[in-house]
Amino acid sequence: SHFASTKRWSPTEPVADMSCIGIDVGYDTAVVAIARRGGIDVLANEVSKRTTACMVGFTDKERKHGEAALSGITSNIKNTVTGLKAVIGKKYHSEEIQNEITKVAYNMTESLGNVTIPVSLKGEENVMTPEKCMSMMLKTMAKIAEADQSAPVHDCVLSVPAYFTQAERHAMLDAAKIVGLNVLRLMHDTTAAALSYGIYKTDLPADKATNVVFLDMGASDTTVSIVSFVKGKLSVLSTACDRRLGGRDFNELLVDHFRNEWLEKHKIDAYTNAKAMFRLRTAADKQKKVLSANANAPISVECFSKSGSHMVAKWSRSMTPLTSMSFMKHSMEMGALGLAERIFFVFSHATISRNHAFLLVCASILCFSSHSLLKYSAISSSKSRPPKWRSHAVDSTVSL
Repeated sequence: SHFASTKRWSPTEPVADMSCIGIDVGYDTAVVAIARRGGIDVLANEVSKRTTACMVGFTDKERKHGEAALSGITSNIKNTVTGLKAVIGKKYHSEEIQNEITKVAYNMTESLGNVTIPVSLKGEENVMTPEKCMSMMLKTMAKIAEADQSAPVHDCVLSVPAYFTQAERHAMLDAAKIVGLNVLRLMHDTTAAALSYGIYKTDLPADKATNVVFLDMGASDTTVSIVSFVKGKLSVLSTACDRRLGGRDFNELLVDHFRNEWLEKHKIDAYTNAKAMFRLRTAADKQKKVLSANANAPISVECFSKSGSHMVAKWSRSMTPLTSMSFMKHSMEMGALGLAERIFFVFSHATISRNHAFLLVCASILCFSSHSLLKYSAISSSKSRPPKWRSHAVDSTVSL
């Protein structure tokens, strides 16, 4: 049962515990949800947003989490830890960490082979671990649920990528334990999305399986799963992952293009200025989202150089084949999309005689070129797929 009282809850006030919550921590953002009223509600944070920035900032006065850290990141960029999902549970000399070091503004150091993060808090030098920073983020998400339900939170379910190793999974459990959260289960991202899909899908047949392809392209990774549904039950048949292909890779293509263009025209190299690179990456991400629904999009970066130069440029979809199309085609052959396509070929050949209905359920991919490539992939393999193939899009941000 949940509290319906309008009285504001105090941490010192004895109340009954609320039910379990679900927390999905991504590379850029995190969401928290609870099952109620026959469905799943994604809870709004203190600024009325249902997604919370996944970062922790350290200042001379306080420690900031989530949206508070995001609001001050420009002036505190080297002391704000971002991309926790990409560094937790990994060794310092691993290929993933060495690649991540080139993409973040804060410093990483080594301690006994593990990753540590030196930060300045209240004028003192401190050394944080990724697990400690992740625990702060989990506590922030738990507080959102506590404020919504006026009850303390103890139990939770955490979503993790299917490619996470045992070390990474244990690191997530350790992070939750630090802040007193009892993790009932670690659930794969696409399995959680499939569960949410099945809860809302009330017309599933009981005597025939419906096979659904879930494509989740996040900021730093891509996962594809094939899930079989019957009424009241789901089974994950296969999963393919590419932990190196995500939305930020498309951002980097735009970043490299404009960085080279402005270096040639204005002799300003963004790579020499951490704040300029952050502003450029933020602008490139916004431009990518605009291009999802528009043929052209401007990019504007204020205070791009130390002298305060203001950079403006434009990008159009007609320029896309020169950059991301060749990159994506290679990734489709080597990464998750290519793997999933081959898995689907095998699966469709094995079940074509059963006359199953197939659906493609995609996440909200805010990338203009991936839509075209998914269409290309479907057309190129149409001879091997059943005639009942159809596309159905859902928003993965409401799935836990």
